[in-house]
Amino acid sequence: MRFIIGNPLSLWWIIIIVLWMGVTLFTYRRLRRIGQRYPRLWMLRFVSFLLLFMLILSPIFVFEKKSKGKLAVLIDNSLSMSIQDPEFPGGRLFTAKKFLEEILPSLEKKFNLRIFTISPGLKEIEKEKLKDLQATGKDTDIDSALRDVRKDNIEAVLLISDGNATSPFKNSPSFPVYTLGIGAKENYPDISIEAISGKKIVSPGENLTLKVRVSNSLNRKVSTTLIVREKDKVIARKDVKLGRGENDLLFNHTFFKQGKYRLQFEVLPVAGDSLPDDNRRNFHVVVMRERAKVFLMAGKISWEVKYLKKLLENNPSYQLKYYIRAGETVFLGEKFPGTEDLSLLIICQLPSPLLPSWGKIKNWLEEGGGLIIIGDSDSFPLQAPPQWEKILPLQGLKGWSPRQLPLAFTSEGKTHPMFSALSNNSLPSIQGALLFTRIPPAGLPLLQVSYQGNRLPVGGLLRYGKGKVFLLGTASTWRWKLKGKVPYSTFWLSIFEYFVPERENMEEGYILYTDKDYYSKGEKVKIMLKAGKKESEFSPRDLKGKVLQGEKSFPLRLLPSAPYMFTATFSPRRTGKYTVQVVTPEGKKSGEFYYGDPFIEWKDTSLKKDFLQELALQTGGQYFSPAASPDYVASQIITKKGKNISRVPTAPALLFYLLILLFLTLEWFLRKKFHLP
Repeated sequence: MRFIIGNPLSLWWIIIIVLWMGVTLFTYRRLRRIGQRYPRLWMLRFVSFLLLFMLILSPIFVFEKKSKGKLAVLIDNSLSMSIQDPEFPGGRLFTAKKFLEEILPSLEKKFNLRIFTISPGLKEIEKEKLKDLQATGKDTDIDSALRDVRKDNIEAVLLISDGNATSPFKNSPSFPVYTLGIGAKENYPDISIEAISGKKIVSPGENLTLKVRVSNSLNRKVSTTLIVREKDKVIARKDVKLGRGENDLLFNHTFFKQGKYRLQFEVLPVAGDSLPDDNRRNFHVVVMRERAKVFLMAGKISWEVKYLKKLLENNPSYQLKYYIRAGETVFLGEKFPGTEDLSLLIICQLPSPLLPSWGKIKNWLEEGGGLIIIGDSDSFPLQAPPQWEKILPLQGLKGWSPRQLPLAFTSEGKTHPMFSALSNNSLPSIQGALLFTRIPPAGLPLLQVSYQGNRLPVGGLLRYGKGKVFLLGTASTWRWKLKGKVPYSTFWLSIFEYFVPERENMEEGYILYTDKDYYSKGEKVKIMLKAGKKESEFSPRDLKGKVLQGEKSFPLRLLPSAPYMFTATFSPRRTGKYTVQVVTPEGKKSGEFYYGDPFIEWKDTSLKKDFLQELALQTGGQYFSPAASPDYVASQIITKKGKNISRVPTAPALLFYLLILLFLTLEWFLRKKFHLP
């Protein structure tokens, strides 16, 4: 027990006390005779002064009692602790639990003890549940575990692990860390799938080729089998021979239906393969038709151009780029692209001087490109360079008719696959047409009008090498749309689909996927959603997404990055498996990815004794081997002794006030009794 002053005297209190003492001495100096005859007056005044003095100082009794230190036991329950070393029968975690069973009684006598697991993340566990603990964690983040346990005011840590840390160690604990290392000195011979590489997005019918890298650390060549499953159904089985070191195996398959496929690769274990869990790995494949790249070139901003542009932009099968020139300035668009990945070129009302270089077009057409030329009397390329004569009816123009003309199929047009969706329908009239007396010699007339008793072609198809060219001598089909005529969209989409065949209908279906399945530490995850609906029916405001890891949930916001495509970026914090969920008009879509290699626990399975010794040395702890006696280990662990301190005031302040008032009242009563001033 100690006695301390709660409120040291301030200067003002010293001044007040001195003044009060001076007034008291001055009063009793005149009443010295009375003071000698009646000492109780002095006593009352002295007691009142003493009580006031104690009230000001607030004396406190302090009682101290030593308490137990706080010790945390951290148990590594990651996958590598499941390995059954010859010197540790039952496995590393089994050895750790057996050691804890023997040492816990001694530790509980010395310390306030708490027990935690560290994979995945720091989690407290009750002593009674230790027997059911399994080594299933897919990472060993010792750095984060020591950082998180510090928040609980822990004074020392006993870490039981093989030291196989899968995350960089950056922490500098302010408390001693005692380490107990369990594990073999060398890695085990193993066969494992290290990586799978190849295209993640393919088109229906496209051949998918994946390279599967398999590592063999056995001291011999082995024969085994590679099995590939999709939804637990075997789609491929291949007998393979694995040499020592790394082996690259090829897998080929073709998917014909759009969607997301989860492929499960497995290499069957062989004799001596000590870690069969790392013989499996997943790979996600997204099968969807890439949008056809269409380039629209126009010489002016006409209604035909506007409606064509809108039709292509609102169709998910096409990716539109355009170049529209009004007068001497480029109104909208970009430079003419390379033709390597171009599916269709549309030239609409473009004067001859603005035609792209024939050299850029010729080879592309010969290799299978598609070209549509739309024009009228003012803008059809009548003065095209000589090279264009091979595909343009420059010598076969009848003239221009501004009248409204009935449009019809020719006999060839009625049966042509380009117009199979319209062959039984009558076409609306057109407002004016550029009349051809003939289509170029290699061409086929498909559309015609009646003019002055003659049937003259206004539209036709011809081939150039492997490519196709469609000519249309009117730019008034937009009026069909304006008047609500149904054939407008059907007419043009039929032509587009003929030029870009085998395009699947992408107006239905949503596919959620990530750009990779496995991400290294520090990489950002790109999440993508392919939407099949029109933007008016599907917008970012409708999306509610989240990323899940265990019990933790992180909100996700997807923004449009291209027509019918929405993306988001996510930065994981901890290693492990993550699940992505996004709500679409079709319902909830989900996907998954791994941050950090899920099999990194198997990369190096040996005991990291040097790391555990260095950690103990730097923090003032000590390294122990499993052969050490539990009693010895318990005796070596030291924490800062804690103290329980309780403070008891000598008396409540109200009691002091009452006593002072009582003694001053008694003094006043005696003065009145003896007729004293």
